[in-house]
Amino acid sequence: MSIADAEISIAGRSPAWSVARRPSSPPSVARRLPIHAECDVGALVYGPEDDPDALMRAFVDRRIDEGRDVVGILQTRRPSPDGSRRGAALRLVHDAPADEEIAVPQPHARAVDVVADLGSRLEAVLSRRPELLVLNRFGRGEIAGAGLWRLMERAVALELPMVTAVPETHFGDWLAAASGLAVRIRPTASGLERWWHSLETSAAPRTRESACSAWK
Repeated sequence: MSIADAEISIAGRSPAWSVARRPSSPPSVARRLPIHAECDVGALVYGPEDDPDALMRAFVDRRIDEGRDVVGILQTRRPSPDGSRRGAALRLVHDAPADEEIAVPQPHARAVDVVADLGSRLEAVLSRRPELLVLNRFGRGEIAGAGLWRLMERAVALELPMVTAVPETHFGDWLAAASGLAVRIRPTASGLERWWHSLETSAAPRTRESACSAWK
């Protein structure tokens, strides 16, 4: 049985993170990430009752407080000015404390363009090889090969640790995009922490064992 077909229990308990399962229905993803055994890629898979944005923000703030070099895009849901629907703001994390916050426009098509622009700005930051890239979503834009897709490809090519939030409704597409070579993280603070500490980030990038290869 391959790691893509099973979850791995740790100490006899259900793990806070596990190897992702393959989708049971045909995916609609346009492209695949160049993931291989040396990549450390995690997906925080969440349902309608979860709050992935708060989890990711707290996770990033903890890493920054530790002095880690973390970059990425975080999301915050906010009521629209007229109160008719929820809007969102994106926080570009690239050089704390000089982070930026950008309101997300409507409709969705314009929001995808804004996210893609932020992704392009972060691509230049990747050249310094940060310790972690955190992305707010893998969604419809990325499934179509737009949005943050190019940034994800670049991070994987550089073998940088990366984590993104994936809604359950898009989990099959995510697995297809990652070719099953990604870790599924439960939508809890402990799940994120367990995945992070599994990376052994204090070791040199070329000598540490990746989470993907460690569980093969």
